[in-house]
Amino acid sequence: VVFLPNTVRVNDILASVGTSVSPGMPVLAISSADQFVTFDLPAGDQGLVAVGQGVNIELPDGTDTPGTVTSVASVATAGQQGAGASFEVKIVLDDPTVAAGLDEAPVDVEVISDSVSNVMAIPVSALVALAEGGYAVEVDSGGGATQLVAVDPGFYADGLVEVTSSSLEVGDQVVVP
Repeated sequence: VVFLPNTVRVNDILASVGTSVSPGMPVLAISSADQFVTFDLPAGDQGLVAVGQGVNIELPDGTDTPGTVTSVASVATAGQQGAGASFEVKIVLDDPTVAAGLDEAPVDVEVISDSVSNVMAIPVSALVALAEGGYAVEVDSGGGATQLVAVDPGFYADGLVEVTSSSLEVGDQVVVP
């Protein structure tokens, strides 16, 4: 008989009924009953996650749920079959009930390394590379006329690019080829 301080899950029965056992011989394989996500973070991306950081987890059914990083291994492990070294990252779901019934299910973890808010964004395809260097967008001037307006691109995401320009205003119509 074994008493443990926390709830555990029995993963495997290691000794069948009638098997002789001796002190210290394992009879059950157990693991934590807590639901969590682990993934291997490539060593080159070590600085991308930290304990306490929020992440997004896409469950097998396509729904997203937030999670929080609870640990990042301090020692990298060598990869298998030519894969690079990586650090194990453990994440708990902010709402564990969304993963009820899942066990060792494949998920995608989205880590936001940088972000900006309240920016002007345009489709990436609207950017025009200028021969003299830099970028512009073609803006509808009205009456079928257009003009090039210089922009400085910033973050790229989901087919959009953040732009800043002293000559471009929210609501201007840009030409998308």
